[in-house]
Amino acid sequence: MEEIDLSAALEQFDRVLANIELLEKTWERFEPHIPDSISFGLDTDEIEQIRREFTDIVESMPAIDGDRLEAELPILDDISHMRLEYSEAGLEIEGFRNLQDYIQEPKKAIDDYKFRITKLRRRLVRNRIEQVVGEIDACLRNTLETSHGREFRENRPGWSFLSDALDELDRLRGQESLSDTRLGDFRRHIHFAESHDLRDIVEMDWPSVRDALVDQIFEGEPLFVAVADVGDLVRAEPTGAVTSRLAWSDLSATSFERLIFDILRSARSYENIEWLMEINAPDRGRDLSVDRVVVDDLTGTKHVHVLVQCRHWLSRSIGVRNLNTLLEEVGLWSKNFAVVIVVTSGRFTQNAVDWREQRELKGSFPAVEFWANSHLEHLLASRPAIRAQYFEGNE
Repeated sequence: MEEIDLSAALEQFDRVLANIELLEKTWERFEPHIPDSISFGLDTDEIEQIRREFTDIVESMPAIDGDRLEAELPILDDISHMRLEYSEAGLEIEGFRNLQDYIQEPKKAIDDYKFRITKLRRRLVRNRIEQVVGEIDACLRNTLETSHGREFRENRPGWSFLSDALDELDRLRGQESLSDTRLGDFRRHIHFAESHDLRDIVEMDWPSVRDALVDQIFEGEPLFVAVADVGDLVRAEPTGAVTSRLAWSDLSATSFERLIFDILRSARSYENIEWLMEINAPDRGRDLSVDRVVVDDLTGTKHVHVLVQCRHWLSRSIGVRNLNTLLEEVGLWSKNFAVVIVVTSGRFTQNAVDWREQRELKGSFPAVEFWANSHLEHLLASRPAIRAQYFEGNE
């Protein structure tokens, strides 16, 4: 397929959604004319015009994965004929239900079509929203605390960047609601652009907006289930051993990072997960940032800054040279990470394992942890919902 610009793709979705609104308004014009009693001669020139407009819009709608919108407004005299036939047959209650289904068919078809379009649009913008969220995270993370609030670092993105980024997120999310967030406060603080406004953005506004955006991006879609009745599976008394091994080759680098993001979100002991850079970007070794919550009954709760480095490496293992390069790059960042977790869909060399153990014995900073594919498979064994979302079957 010919490569298409995201902005151009969104324009097409906007046109489809605009046509859906036209359909909904046309239905609203038609609905009051539907008879609630036996009455004939209601299909006037006005009704015929509404019906033609409705049909014209339906025919303009594009297919969704090969399925076209099929909907037409009912003939009003047909409704009266049906009501009369049910009445004469003494089937008023059953007839009422059937008539309601018949009358509401066009509206139901529009609602179903709109639902599918909305889901597709969400998938379309998901990657770009992730990128913009990561850029805002990076911008705010590099601000400086002052006696008056917070300030942008010299030669770093500032107020104009935040305003533009927020505008782009508005365009990307479209009709998705952020009504229960501090979005209004975020805009107000950008408008006044003072040091105390930036502090409120960092501490309150952006975390609220960001969490809602992440929930929208990662909102799950139903998975295909190959059986009509799961009770049949139990009655069949299936046999055989169960494996926790997974087909890691089925994942792309992007989906692997999303998988790790979902695993971290599922754990109550991790908070404030952030994307740090795009996949395959020169990212100084950083993919995800997260706070590990350590609860101590005697000393209280502590938040430990953790860097999570994702490596979807299937054909080679991570060695000492890779790890030394990673730690050198980690030191270039302003945020002090107490722990670096290196996550891979593959394995670590024996020399790397020995290297990590020596660092642990010496108490080197930051601490380094390894999550190999076997550890991930262990974590996913107790998280079947996440496992099923990313893997269709076992190896």
